[in-house]
Amino acid sequence: MRQPDSGDFSWLQLSATRENLPIFQEFVINEAKRIKTSAEILQKVELVLEETLLNIICYAYPHNHEGSIQLGCCLPGPGELYIRIVDSGIAFDPLSRPDPDVGQPMQDREVGGLGIHLVRRMADRVEYQRKDEMNILDIVFRT
Repeated sequence: MRQPDSGDFSWLQLSATRENLPIFQEFVINEAKRIKTSAEILQKVELVLEETLLNIICYAYPHNHEGSIQLGCCLPGPGELYIRIVDSGIAFDPLSRPDPDVGQPMQDREVGGLGIHLVRRMADRVEYQRKDEMNILDIVFRT
């Protein structure tokens, strides 16, 4: 799988608000439909975007600090959908968190982490880096 560079992406940048969540999702879903992505993969993409973007919206910009999200999407090769999510919020590597113990009863589990666990399981590859004060999350689906 070829690693795309910034110029390969179609980009959308909007304020990090709940109201913009469906716009971000629609942007990626429309790109995915261009390569005739299956309904099953489209559902996964939509759910993964909801989990990752809501985490940014709710936690990346504390104390009523307004921020934005840049979302990039590209199709680097046959059967590949590559999503890049960039924000300038608090540094947070979602992949550094351990998977929750889903075998424990719900009331005994530590709060949080289930969404990240879901993202790891649904996407084919997820990578994080912090560069130039930016969180960069790459999510790849094989379509």
